[in-house]
Amino acid sequence: MTLANILREMEVSKRETFDQLRADKRQSEIFLQEHIQRLELREDERRRRRSSSEDSSHGGRRRRHGYDGGGRRNQLPQRQPPPIKIPKFKGENDPNLYIEWEQKVDQIFNIHLVSDQEQVDLVVLEFEDYAMTWWHQLCMDNINRATRGLLDGH
Repeated sequence: MTLANILREMEVSKRETFDQLRADKRQSEIFLQEHIQRLELREDERRRRRSSSEDSSHGGRRRRHGYDGGGRRNQLPQRQPPPIKIPKFKGENDPNLYIEWEQKVDQIFNIHLVSDQEQVDLVVLEFEDYAMTWWHQLCMDNINRATRGLLDGH
């Protein structure tokens, strides 16, 4: 085998590797887009359930607290927790803005007793600008690392 043949084979192998990497990247991007859509749908469904449970707990109208016609005391409707509203985060370079945002979010999660996984899901939905770019890159790096591990047999 000549040096020219070896170089041609290496070039073909390199192109195939890059093609595979591009395909993997496209597949990862599609996966992330679908994941974000699922998160948004889950959050929309949570908001709808909270809204409908608030409406149904009042029977479509509010009853006044007091006595009904038969001398029995009316019960107040059971109070529903307010919907979780997470402030937006852009990921600007001011550490004080981040610390302030993180403290607000921690307070919200502590009040609502939100699980760790739900915290991640809710926070990611509110990322904008650089924060969204950072999150996307982090996910891509994790997917690439996992893919390399599978390809290497680890």
